[in-house]
Amino acid sequence: MKKRAIVLFMFLVLLFANTTVLLADDVIELDELDFDIKPEILTDETMVPINQLEEELDLKVMRLFSDRFFIHRGNKHYIFKLGEREIKLRNKTGYLNKAPVEINGHILVPLEFITDVLGFRIIPGGGGLTLPEQKLTNIDVSLITEKRVIKNGRVSVYFLLENKGERRERLNFSSGKKFDILLRSKSGNIVYRWSENKRFSQALSQIEIEADETISMQADLKLYHVDDGEYYLEGYIDAEEGRLWTDRQMILID
Repeated sequence: MKKRAIVLFMFLVLLFANTTVLLADDVIELDELDFDIKPEILTDETMVPINQLEEELDLKVMRLFSDRFFIHRGNKHYIFKLGEREIKLRNKTGYLNKAPVEINGHILVPLEFITDVLGFRIIPGGGGLTLPEQKLTNIDVSLITEKRVIKNGRVSVYFLLENKGERRERLNFSSGKKFDILLRSKSGNIVYRWSENKRFSQALSQIEIEADETISMQADLKLYHVDDGEYYLEGYIDAEEGRLWTDRQMILID
């Protein structure tokens, strides 16, 4: 996969009890940076200035109102509001773990927006970070649940990968972890992650899907520790070409 170093204005955000936000002032060039906090311990809540990465991420950030922003990338459009964790993609609604903010003209979003929403992977390397270019595919991914009401804490789910293109598509994987599944509360917090505490082989692998072909993958969820109530279930294929997300669906744990 083609990799390219990006120039990243990295704002290391520290939240204290009084919610004071401290930001680094310097522009950071990744191939020259000696990190105060090493890349491998960056978290999804690290805040980055999305409006300074338009060229590198091939997107456009536009202000709709004083506190509402529109992000255009390819054929997808995202809308979010400062101070709120909700983010909209067409008729879908998702939730970030930390709300976007604006400081000194910079629109700061959590790193998870770049990884989980846009589908890029952040890889440590060369004294900084490299951000692999995301490749678009013609593969449509959906998540099918065995049942929508879960009474015994167990449920089987199935990924369906459909190639809607006119030629064979190939997905490459850097480990045995081909997908992941998230269970979120109604407020958007992750309460269960399928891959947590699982071990995966480090062997490279790939999946080929012919034109008009659909393949499936199964996973069994164990939700014994999750309280009763309504939750949102979603998943993604964790390919080197980028994360391919499913729609979010509601389930009831009873």
